[in-house]
Amino acid sequence: MTLEHFPPPARIAALLGILLLSACGTEQIDPPFYRAYRDQYAITAEELKTLQFYISGDVLAHAVDASGGVTPEQVVIVKKRTPGLVREVGPNWLRVAFTEGGEGVLFRLRSDRPTAVYALATRTADGSIALVSDLRDPVLIQGERRYRLIQGADVYLIVSAKGLGHVIESRPHVTGLEGKK
Repeated sequence: MTLEHFPPPARIAALLGILLLSACGTEQIDPPFYRAYRDQYAITAEELKTLQFYISGDVLAHAVDASGGVTPEQVVIVKKRTPGLVREVGPNWLRVAFTEGGEGVLFRLRSDRPTAVYALATRTADGSIALVSDLRDPVLIQGERRYRLIQGADVYLIVSAKGLGHVIESRPHVTGLEGKK
């Protein structure tokens, strides 16, 4: 039986019912962590450290050493949606750890725009923080170790929608006034 067999109001009701049922079954999608979230909701460093973050895509890197070769122990794989927690906060960067006791990886804003995301970054020789995707040779520096990125130089941070929602809900909300009935 097709929708044409129903009168127009019944068709609309059937379509709305299908849409509502399909909406109930979808899970919340975790968004990229945009600059606008941090700015508009005045998210503090301490609040950032409580949020669950994820990496947006797969990363494959090789540890760089003097030998020039790569052994299996020098291969680092970080799978898409690996969870991480903020360890340090700067004005336009975050350091996120993906392993227990790990020093963390830098993520810096891609631009000053509200829609900018926090993308994979590294310290340069002059001490500044550069986006790995902007480097001619995509090498990530972690303390004394260097990693050549084979895949994933353009990954960025995703934030838990549930956690971000809790932070937003913690802000004062106007309840409004109702007239006498």
